[in-house]
Parts: sequence; structure tokens; C-alpha cells
Amino acid sequence: MGDFDAPIHTVELGDSLNKDALLSLVNHDLILNALDCTFTPEFTSELTDIIEELSTKDHSLILVALPEQYSNLPEDWIVVPSLGEAMDFIEMERIERDLGF
Repeated sequence: MGDFDAPIHTVELGDSLNKDALLSLVNHDLILNALDCTFTPEFTSELTDIIEELSTKDHSLILVALPEQYSNLPEDWIVVPSLGEAMDFIEMERIERDLGF
């Protein structure tokens, strides 16, 4: 069976990122809350590097950001506007993984 009981980790991002702390969560479903972040080119570049290292087919990675921030983000990222939607998205991905999709 799937990992339905595994915790979903929510990480509150600030304008500076702790790469080592984030990478230690590579084997978990993650919600990165960036609602309070300023998406400067430097911040976005650093976050891109971290997301590339964290991305796996076995775990979900969702970024929560304001709709007005979306235009500054890569199109292949999964971005939602609220923590509730991020939780729902991860639950759906867990079901899909469990069913073999």
C-alpha cells in the first residue's frame, strides 16, 4: 500500500534559503510555503537548484505562492495558491502513486 500515513512536511520559506535543511527532506512529500517570499532573480535561481535536487517521482513537491508571483516561476513547477490546495494535491498524487499511475 501507499504512504498515506507518512507525514507531509510543510516548510516555511524565507527570503534566504537553508539548502542543507531542505535537502535533508528529500525522501518526504513537501510543501514549500513561499507566500511571504520576495522572488528576486537570485532567490528564484537558488530555489530552482533546490527544487531540482528535491524532485523525485516517489514524492510530491508543491510550492505555495501568490498568483501574482506565478509569472516569475518556471512552468514545470507545481504551484498552488494555498496550503489547503497543496495538501489536496499531495493526497491526489499519493493515490495516483498507489494505483500505479
